[in-house]
Amino acid sequence: MLRGLRLRLTLLYLAVALALIVLVGGGTYKVISDYFQTTTDLALQHRMVEELRRLGAPVPAALAAADRAWSANRDRSLLQALAPPDPQGSGMLSRGTGEG
Repeated sequence: MLRGLRLRLTLLYLAVALALIVLVGGGTYKVISDYFQTTTDLALQHRMVEELRRLGAPVPAALAAADRAWSANRDRSLLQALAPPDPQGSGMLSRGTGEG
């Protein structure tokens, strides 16, 4: 009797573990895929704006908006890369509140 219960519980735990792995893996893949697709699309649109400006052609409004988004994303990434490390190790930077 306990052997059958042990087998069913083992199979149940195995199924739950596999489902969790599939959900976490699938979710991670989706997030990373969307990030890279968005970043690549913005970079290509930025390049199109550069070429249109170089040629003296008018820039469509949709491309101008994408160019601004790309620049803002790039500036934010640069600021994060150049930010000084937090001496307290909390992962948060103080904003000059006079503390610390």
